[in-house]
Amino acid sequence: MFLTLGSCRVLVTMNHSRFECLNTFQQPGKRHLNPKKIIGRSWSINEQYELLLLILSKKPITKYKGCEFTYDEIKENIEYIRSMFDKIEGVIIEPSSIKYYTDKNENLIHNIEHHKEEIMSNVKKHILTEEEIDLYLNKIINLLQNKKIIFVNHFLHTKIPNRMLINKCLKKITNKNVKIVTPSNLWDNNSKWDFLKDEKHYKNLKVIKRVANYIDLHI
Repeated sequence: MFLTLGSCRVLVTMNHSRFECLNTFQQPGKRHLNPKKIIGRSWSINEQYELLLLILSKKPITKYKGCEFTYDEIKENIEYIRSMFDKIEGVIIEPSSIKYYTDKNENLIHNIEHHKEEIMSNVKKHILTEEEIDLYLNKIINLLQNKKIIFVNHFLHTKIPNRMLINKCLKKITNKNVKIVTPSNLWDNNSKWDFLKDEKHYKNLKVIKRVANYIDLHI
């Protein structure tokens, strides 16, 4: 059994894994099929670290600030994942952004919806440095010493600097319980539209299942 944290790219994909995954975001429009496992999407590595702290009762619930979900809305789901944590063999994490956001009290905001201007006008934007990314990666590794950790890269074929920086930090990791998976290794610029519908999303269910199998092979 694995816990999956990240964006829809990895969360929807790992619904089709051959492994049982506690998925924190069900397929769009189908959350009712997975009611006990929803705690929202996550993008930055520090947000994913904070989610792990919350699951492990190491972060006060009063410090949780959610955009898409309040703590009360995810309380039972957090407790469910917590109750299953000893059975979890590993955690699959997709750090896909170096941006994160805080409220006026400097509390990290989880599952923020970047496209909503009314939300973005009331928050403070931050950019993770290379040193901060390294720091949070190591914090996660130390927190999960007895688990497998699989970091899944965002698409790298476009060579977007922010994504390349995350990959650079991931490549520094030498811990034996950590593996790095890059799904975009499956295609090149000539074949990418066989896999993608745009630069952020997979083309169809057939591709999603193929990517899930690719990640499975690295677990």
